[in-house]
Amino acid sequence: MSKQVYRWRPSSGLLCATCGGAKSTQAAVCRTCFAANRWREELEPANCVECGEPLPIRRDPRMTVHRECKGRYDYKRRRSLPSYLEASRKRQQARLRDPARRAILLGNSRTLRRQKRRRIRQQVLHAYGGACACCGERTNEFLAVDHIGGGGNKHRKALGKWGESFYRWLCDQGFPPGYRLLCHNCNFARGRYGYCPHEHAAAALVGD
Repeated sequence: MSKQVYRWRPSSGLLCATCGGAKSTQAAVCRTCFAANRWREELEPANCVECGEPLPIRRDPRMTVHRECKGRYDYKRRRSLPSYLEASRKRQQARLRDPARRAILLGNSRTLRRQKRRRIRQQVLHAYGGACACCGERTNEFLAVDHIGGGGNKHRKALGKWGESFYRWLCDQGFPPGYRLLCHNCNFARGRYGYCPHEHAAAALVGD
């Protein structure tokens, strides 16, 4: 379909080539028709690539976005260009080359990761009672998650999750049953000797 561009076609007459009304410029159309895009041909219906709303029927064939959407569209397009990504990567590398700024950035990220790990672990400990199921120890640093039926190492290896990732898995699963909290002493004794000395001490007290 040929494009009728009257804007750049001077006219010696005083009548608009579109509506036939009077015009005061050397252009082929009057200002009213030019503002309303009446000087353009009708094109096939199309939608704006940014907002999805229909574009005007009379428009520039190269038009793909509304005028009010063009700023957002150009911004997203620039950020997806390889040149922009490369420039962003170089800026980040330049910031990391500065020793003082590198210390601040890495220190902040490490602090945030440490706080996140502690928060997830605290949620797991609280969900499973917050105390050792054998001796009653309540100090968080001394507690660990234990599989009640044993086989914790095989289970974690099958899941491929250890430490923080295993705690996160427990949170995602809604803290399933079959787990308990043991202090490191009780957990080590059960794994090494098959029993905990606290059990023998409690049995002796009951026998007396």
